[in-house]
Amino acid sequence: MRTCTWIAVVLAAGTLAASACTKKPEVDDDDTGGGGAGAHTTTSTPPTTSTPPTTSTPSTTTVVEDVCGSGMSYQVPAIDTCLTTFCCDSFNPCAADLSCQTCLTGSGSGCDTNALYQAFLGCFDGNCPADVCGSGIQFSDQNTGDPAFDCNGCAGESCCADVTSCVGDGSDAAIQLCLACLNGDASCTDQTIQGYAEAFMSCVGSSCASECGG
Repeated sequence: MRTCTWIAVVLAAGTLAASACTKKPEVDDDDTGGGGAGAHTTTSTPPTTSTPPTTSTPSTTTVVEDVCGSGMSYQVPAIDTCLTTFCCDSFNPCAADLSCQTCLTGSGSGCDTNALYQAFLGCFDGNCPADVCGSGIQFSDQNTGDPAFDCNGCAGESCCADVTSCVGDGSDAAIQLCLACLNGDASCTDQTIQGYAEAFMSCVGSSCASECGG
């Protein structure tokens, strides 16, 4: 599961902030074989299908939904809900296929050419974009932490070139540098990246005002 670090860049309306998510989110398979959806706690532990989840009684305040009744969850209720609303037709065949399921959990190979997985990603990115055009930069609601799907989608359609340039090779170090520049942090000493960061935020402000609450 991707982890996000808040930065201080806030859009004009004051409700959305940008954060860094350093990898494509991976679904957490919490199906223990009982046929039902498992309970999840909000932790940053990487998902795994080889070790059973703990059997301790879950907190009633941290139970989240699963995707399409599968017992698999992204541990972000807003993502689970959005995918269940829009993407069950592509998620279910993928979850039922062992090869595709390993792509969902981040342990698979050949995922770039796996037709079932690519069909699901198309629905995911088209309806529930958790970041901006795969850059690892997302806009989220400051109060709930939920991804701002409309804002991420619009920014991806209109401002992809700027944010892609900002994150460079997509490594953690490159993303953190982009974040520093987005945040106006003193550690942003690269004027080229600073220019990309400024161009990205300017593009979001001018092209996605309604979607991003500007």
